[in-house]
Amino acid sequence: MMRLMERWRLPKLLTGAGLLRQFAILSSIVIALITVVLSLVISYYLRKDLLEREWRITADYMRAEAVHYLTPADFTAPGTVAAQENFKRFHEQMVMMPEIVRIKIYDANLSVIWSDEPRLIGRRFPDNPDLVGALAGRITVNLPTGQRRKFEHIFDENDDGPLVEVYVPIVFPRTTGVAGVVETYKRELAADREMARRCRG
Repeated sequence: MMRLMERWRLPKLLTGAGLLRQFAILSSIVIALITVVLSLVISYYLRKDLLEREWRITADYMRAEAVHYLTPADFTAPGTVAAQENFKRFHEQMVMMPEIVRIKIYDANLSVIWSDEPRLIGRRFPDNPDLVGALAGRITVNLPTGQRRKFEHIFDENDDGPLVEVYVPIVFPRTTGVAGVVETYKRELAADREMARRCRG
């Protein structure tokens, strides 16, 4: 019985130098954990801020060019020669913007009316929440993740690495409602380089 009690006896409390050493070790661990957490939080919000700024610039540029090159009739009658020519010129202008890789144009019925991947034209993607949100008038962004690819990527053979999808609603002056949506695939590289530069100070 005595042996059992000795086995479960609480250790003596540290005193003097031992207690001070234990306190110093625990303090160092806590400070290190706080530093790591703060670094992760700051990096996350810095990256988020930089990416959102890039998305806004991209969206503003896309809307301005869409109004310049496209017309409401292009979205309601996309099969005409004039509409296809306008889509082509719009695409040529858009891919001049740094980091833009691909373009898709949707009408108000969630159908692809133009794409640099012709096999997508005429397909509908009603289960795409980012597209639905853009048709409601909001700029929506889909960040690259390890999740399952969307069905709309069925023909993609992308060697450009992770891409950000930016969905921009197109509204023409003196019209009501969203005529359609332009989706662009954009590399993250510019934002990542800028974030790395800022973190280095």
